Amino acid sequence: MSQSSNITALRNTYQIKVQLQDIKPPIWRRLEVDSRITLDALHVAIQSSMGWMDCHMHQFVDRDGNFFRQHDDPDDGFAFDFNDSGVDESIVLLSDILHQEKDWFTYEYDFGDDWRHKITLEKILPWQAEQIPVVCIKGKRACPPEDCGGAWGYMHMVEVLQNPEIEPEEYEDIMEWLEEPFYPEQFDLNEVNEELTALFKNADFNNTSAFEKVLQQFSGDSENAAATDRLSVEADRDIESIIGSLNETLGIIGDMSDMLDDAYEAFEKIANISNDKQVVELARKMMKHLDQ
Repeated sequence: MSQSSNITALRNTYQIKVQLQDIKPPIWRRLEVDSRITLDALHVAIQSSMGWMDCHMHQFVDRDGNFFRQHDDPDDGFAFDFNDSGVDESIVLLSDILHQEKDWFTYEYDFGDDWRHKITLEKILPWQAEQIPVVCIKGKRACPPEDCGGAWGYMHMVEVLQNPEIEPEEYEDIMEWLEEPFYPEQFDLNEVNEELTALFKNADFNNTSAFEKVLQQFSGDSENAAATDRLSVEADRDIESIIGSLNETLGIIGDMSDMLDDAYEAFEKIANISNDKQVVELARKMMKHLDQ
């Protein structure tokens, strides 16, 4: 990466469609999101805009079958263990996954009911500094109730609710389980955007946030020992030396361009000396991201 490289990654607004799979009529939301939103923040945006309660595990899966997951949060009983496969979703940007219009990947929620959402990049729009990082511009139909049995269970429930005379006992059981009326066609755009605004009005997404999280994972101190073990890099001493140099650079160099150039070289060296495919992949993704 040359010294004249622009250190500010091209920032866009992505218009994406989030649609539940295997449901008819379809349930979907159309969002405008900052292209540099991290996947863990996108998870929050999907939960809020769809209407889920975020009480189950989740993961993202790209078209090549790569997994992006929540890792090792001691305050969250639904996080994956660091020894599990999959990249930490908090260090991956939406723009790392979706590059051009019609690109798509999958968001999976609740591995029991197996709610699968297809996320499609519909348009790449100019970024507006004053715009909230996540805005819902349209949507159709209400989110299914949690724990209703997945796509098949949901559609069967709706059928019974719409035709109570066919299965009156089951209708009564469903109404008792719901505890309150459920309206499948209901969707309140204003209510969704009020919640999204409350969640994201002060959020800012940038290159350094993802970069710093990667540095934390490579750190060799005792607090992050679990992350270091997971990486399983053969040349531990060389990597520790690199990280030491990077941390020193972060402290003494005020020129952001020079700092990112050093970071690029460090990730390049990590990619060249490691035999761990996951580490190599992560390092190359960061090189690509920094080179933008």
